[in-house]
Amino acid sequence: MPRLSLGLGAQNIRKVGAAAPSGIVVATTNTINVVDTFGFNQTISLSKISSTLYRSSGLSPIITGTVYCAPTESNVNISVGQVEVQKAGGEWYYRFLGSYNCDGDSFSVDEDKASVSEITSGIIPTTDWSPSLTITAA
Repeated sequence: MPRLSLGLGAQNIRKVGAAAPSGIVVATTNTINVVDTFGFNQTISLSKISSTLYRSSGLSPIITGTVYCAPTESNVNISVGQVEVQKAGGEWYYRFLGSYNCDGDSFSVDEDKASVSEITSGIIPTTDWSPSLTITAA
């Protein structure tokens, strides 16, 4: 039986593989470090809570700003006690969780500080955060 050949021997065939994603594999990483250069100016260690959430533990409360308190007509401190990296929808967020007290009432603050789009499921991106953020596996 005749055989059709295109002149492509095995030596001329190259496999093209996809580049490995630039990120941290959630399934095998229980702790990540975030180098925060715009909020706390320190490296913060976050522990895995779930496949979509890493959270700080034992972080001493840090004053990150103030908010206007209408009844007393003054600014009161916002105290951040936790930091997290969380996936919501198709985005990863770096956020501060804090609180403030205004005229005897406590209020929660959930402030997104940086974000990045998820490229590959199960991987926290380590590049393209906006604003720029450095995340490493601990």
